[in-house]
Amino acid sequence: MFPFVHGLSYTGFAYENLTPDRTALAQHEALRLSFTLRNTGTVTGKEIAQVYVAPRNMPHRPVRELKRFIKVSLEPGEAKTVSVQLDARAFSRYCEDEGWRTDGGVYDILPSSI
Repeated sequence: MFPFVHGLSYTGFAYENLTPDRTALAQHEALRLSFTLRNTGTVTGKEIAQVYVAPRNMPHRPVRELKRFIKVSLEPGEAKTVSVQLDARAFSRYCEDEGWRTDGGVYDILPSSI
């Protein structure tokens, strides 16, 4: 009845303070990403917080790719700091000839509210 992540909810959520632990990575390094998730409504709710990787200027890649998700339960007005790790595979693509390959370039990290 509803597309993925478009189910009904009786509350709203805000993503704040998206903070990566670094701004540049070597090919096999991981990135830790933290953000605050806040219940902006008046009832208890659960959010599937999603993290997308969006490669810039790479026409052979999707516009954005879902890489991590975590379910968070919040009381009305409550906020929690959420932390996820994006390993090298989160920035990779599969090549039939080479296996998993990471393309150099710029990647944007997007929370599910985008």
